[in-house]
Amino acid sequence: MNLKLKQKLVVSYLAIVVLLLIMAGYSTYSLADINKNADSMYYDRLIPVSHIGQISKYAENTRVNMVSAVAFQDKKIR
Repeated sequence: MNLKLKQKLVVSYLAIVVLLLIMAGYSTYSLADINKNADSMYYDRLIPVSHIGQISKYAENTRVNMVSAVAFQDKKIR
């Protein structure tokens, strides 16, 4: 191949640009996939944990109400 230096430089820079564009496209795709996984982790894992905390709070309130009802019933009987 008998190319001039200018042509060789242009071809090599174009090759680099094409590789960078391919990498940018792949990176964009990967970031979209990471974002989708982060959303899934938030909605499928973190939100249910907060629901467990609420259930625990309600169970504690129920226990306190039951103890209060028994104590109040004992005072009422006496």
